[in-house]
Amino acid sequence: MSYFDTEFLYLALRARSVGEVQEVEYVCNNIPEGETEPCGTKVMVPVDFTKMEFEVPEGHTRSIELTDQVVLNMNYPSFEYLEDYSKKIGQEGLPPDDMFDISLEYLAGLIDTVFTPDGVIKANDFTKEEAVEWLENLTEDNFLRIQQGYLNKSPKIAIKTHFHCKKCGWEQDISLEGLESFFD
Repeated sequence: MSYFDTEFLYLALRARSVGEVQEVEYVCNNIPEGETEPCGTKVMVPVDFTKMEFEVPEGHTRSIELTDQVVLNMNYPSFEYLEDYSKKIGQEGLPPDDMFDISLEYLAGLIDTVFTPDGVIKANDFTKEEAVEWLENLTEDNFLRIQQGYLNKSPKIAIKTHFHCKKCGWEQDISLEGLESFFD
């Protein structure tokens, strides 16, 4: 199950068990006129979990055209997959080369199919090591296409609400995204 499906189910279950409207702490980041620092006031904001929306950013695609003849289809990561790689990336003192290797390994595990002039190559037709080696040979432009069309524009669960700071009077509509937004 993809990470956003897991988030949706978790939040829906939580809404049914704890209550559909819950208060979430939000910190005012407005810099009032004449000040140099954000207000910083903590305000409890009501969030209606029945208003969850599944958002797919414009331009998102799981099919990335790397060249005129090669198309890469990606899978969505599961919640567990993201968690495993977040732990690896989050290690203190991780050298940049290791970070790059972990990133390639992460992408390699998400490859679904590769369409080439010679045919379709499915994920189970190659090992993760072979996928990493293939990724290592991609151009910078190929990586930008993967990043801009797939990684940076992944679908997400969001709940929109309104924020009003009682201290500085600042108001804005906010969108809470990801489990960390609801439980910090």
